[in-house]
Amino acid sequence: MERVALACWDDFEAQLKKLDEEANAVEDARGDVRASGYLFRGHGDADYPLQTSLERFFARPLSLADYYRLALVAKPRLEAFTGRRWELPSQEAYAAWLEGAAGSTLDDYPAYDYLAYLRHHGFPSPLLDWTQSPYVAAFFAFRYPLPGAKAVAVYAYRDAPDAKTASSGAARIHRQGPYVSSDKRHFLQQSQYTFCTRTDDAGVVGYIGHEQAFRDVSPADRIRKFLIPLSARRQALMQLNRMNINAFSLFGSEDSLVETIAISDIYLRGGDL
Repeated sequence: MERVALACWDDFEAQLKKLDEEANAVEDARGDVRASGYLFRGHGDADYPLQTSLERFFARPLSLADYYRLALVAKPRLEAFTGRRWELPSQEAYAAWLEGAAGSTLDDYPAYDYLAYLRHHGFPSPLLDWTQSPYVAAFFAFRYPLPGAKAVAVYAYRDAPDAKTASSGAARIHRQGPYVSSDKRHFLQQSQYTFCTRTDDAGVVGYIGHEQAFRDVSPADRIRKFLIPLSARRQALMQLNRMNINAFSLFGSEDSLVETIAISDIYLRGGDL
């Protein structure tokens, strides 16, 4: 993982221009410009790791089959409460898919819409959420900096699917695209997701942490961590608010409207929170 320490908000915007130039210059073996762009993620403390809610909830790694069984337990009650219906493969069908997909990049991720829904509503999830917008990621970084933080972080990740290995024991990062029926926040925030796996010698596919996966994957996958000082917070939030990137535009709730009013009418006018 490449760490890039920046001095101010303007430095961050200069780095974004470099990322655009780099992405546009990447070509595959046929000479065609690749369409795969960067994903971004913001952290309110530069020292906070890339960690899923599943990692924080469980002390031990879970296999994909075990996690799917736990996710199915919630389905009847969620359907009864919400009135929604999810057509999901049975545990046996899911196990059969896993057996056939153990050596692949798991592009066809069964129950993706249901698992993304669970992720948005607080169920422990192996999905790490990213956004296609570096400015949305920056908003989440500066929105609520953690106590004691001196800098926030914005991660930039671009995968290289053509270079992914399929050997047993290799870490893999799987990128799941934006086209999924999920919570409205998924679309407001331009969300995509990643999850990481490893296949053991017995052929069992298990989830692993992103920090570990980023250490092990092919260098063709690019991951950068931009460190932005907390002193840039007011300038960043002011510019983002001018771009209509704020809590209300990203959540669309009554609570987020109140938060946005407080930020724009107090903090950005010179008050302190």
